Amino acid sequence: MRCGVGGRPLDSSLGCQSPGHASEDTGTSSMSEKDLDNLILCSATLMPDPANPGPESLAIQVEATKGAGYAGLSLWRLHAEAAVTSLGSPEAVRELVEAAGLCVPIVEAMLPWDTVDFGAAMTDVEPFLDLAEAYGAKQVLAVTMSNEALEIAPAAARLQEICLRAADRDLDIAIEFLPWSGIPDLTTAWRILESSGADNAGLLIDGWHWQRQPGGPCPELLRTIPPDRFKVFQICDAAAQSQDDPLEECMTDRRLPGDGVVDLVGLLDLFDEIGASPILAPEVFNSALANKGAIEMARAVRTATESVWSMRNKDR
Repeated sequence: MRCGVGGRPLDSSLGCQSPGHASEDTGTSSMSEKDLDNLILCSATLMPDPANPGPESLAIQVEATKGAGYAGLSLWRLHAEAAVTSLGSPEAVRELVEAAGLCVPIVEAMLPWDTVDFGAAMTDVEPFLDLAEAYGAKQVLAVTMSNEALEIAPAAARLQEICLRAADRDLDIAIEFLPWSGIPDLTTAWRILESSGADNAGLLIDGWHWQRQPGGPCPELLRTIPPDRFKVFQICDAAAQSQDDPLEECMTDRRLPGDGVVDLVGLLDLFDEIGASPILAPEVFNSALANKGAIEMARAVRTATESVWSMRNKDR
């Protein structure tokens, strides 16, 4: 069996691979076969101000992620780079994660891939691929923060080029749609992905974005997409009433799984129904929870996720 950071056996359902090496084609377990021993935490959510990490932010995340019993974390490049300030080198940062025995199956969030100046964008894309390869991650997340609608054909061409570079390292690129952005919904994300023709392009479904996307949830569309395209499921919930500023709500007031209106159990059952097996990664940006402390929040998120998980497949 392959081993990952800290000697932890690599579970193929996590999408982990040996740092610096191509992954084996071991297949993935079905959603019904997954268990929460392999739960991954989007650990940047533990920080009160995740967009402005301090030198110790990643160390705090690692300690809380391990303490709450997660298998690994989704690593922000921004946080990894901030940690170099205190630890002295990228190698020392990796050692911090390795010492905790945590897996890093996901690196995020690649922002500039949709820009018109694609040549310049690639200068910033490569470090994300480098980071993923260094940690043995499989998934690199890609989002756009532009609020202008993207044209499908040019966006697909740019995605194809990035995926070609990622394929050389045996990496996947997972598109995440953001309701206020140029890729506001699953429909647009899927059109871009499908048009790209890239075999290693995939989709990320986030519970909050799923609920708030224009037109609301679209399970009928999800059913038509090949199951192996779903790479990551970020479990979180949303309040019944949306706020005026979607970005502010997204980054400060998501709800714990089960505490909102998102049909998370229905989504888990739907993934199982179509044979999809995305990495399960709670992502609850909530300032009030983060201000209570990283370990308390990490445990609360895990407990809430376990509760939702226990309710899946009740009617099957």
